Amino acid sequence: MRIKKITQTLLATVTLLAGSLPVLLSAAPASAVTSIPNLPARWSSISSPGSGTTCALATNGTIWCWGKAEGTRGVAWDSTKGDPAAGMAVGPIQVGAATNWVAVEVGTTHVCAKNTIGELWCWGKNSNGQLGDGTTNDSQQPVKVKSFGKSWYSYSVGNANTCGVQT
Repeated sequence: MRIKKITQTLLATVTLLAGSLPVLLSAAPASAVTSIPNLPARWSSISSPGSGTTCALATNGTIWCWGKAEGTRGVAWDSTKGDPAAGMAVGPIQVGAATNWVAVEVGTTHVCAKNTIGELWCWGKNSNGQLGDGTTNDSQQPVKVKSFGKSWYSYSVGNANTCGVQT
């Protein structure tokens, strides 16, 4: 089952990186492939640790995530709006409305992204404080990482941790 999910994620990633038509690949027959409206056609980078969620940075500075609907790692869902139940496939969904992202990295439990002004924002599970906001509250929406008055130069996300270097 895990190999099937990884294969699906890999196929979707290759399709999107190739700049082909924006589609959501699934285990459904080819006739059930769905076109996604407003999905950017070009990608700067894609991050997928094989944990069920993939996020991509579009060339227009937006971030899009897809994968398992779980409310963490960038794939929020709302069953009252007709979104799939938790654990089902979702996406791609744009994360917020910002268009100034320059990097995105998906970890096992959370996602972090850096913008053009050196701010670092994270979302997902936060049981170990990996979102960097001084709490242990999970968040489906990006929260700003404390910066101590300096911009972030680089960062990396892990299983349930985030590390960064400030300027």
